[in-house]
Amino acid sequence: MGILKRNVSAKSERSAITIIAEGNKFSGEMSIVGKMHVDGIFDGTISSMDYISIGKSGHISGVTRARQIIVSGILEGEVYCDELHVEAGGRVRATVVSKEMSISPKGCFEGERRVKDVMALPDLIEN
Repeated sequence: MGILKRNVSAKSERSAITIIAEGNKFSGEMSIVGKMHVDGIFDGTISSMDYISIGKSGHISGVTRARQIIVSGILEGEVYCDELHVEAGGRVRATVVSKEMSISPKGCFEGERRVKDVMALPDLIEN
């Protein structure tokens, strides 16, 4: 008996979630349409049309672009987003360009933050 069905579409009505699980490492460039959750390590350039969440064991370094980013682990490099939320235990060491930013009392932010120009919003995913 097979696990995969032949007549089931790979497309879903809901947005898909891409996961980099704990213990896994990805290096390079990634552009995704849906949501992403990182519990492993990502090093490179990542762009999401939706949101990226970084779990407690997650670590992203490089250039990160998304509508919303939620950090419970580590985020380093350059960050471009509409909203950045640093949760308790989350650490951000980056240059951040965002419309909104919130930091939990037990979160950590080291770097520079500039307010994103609302009138000139560039596309998050570049061709």
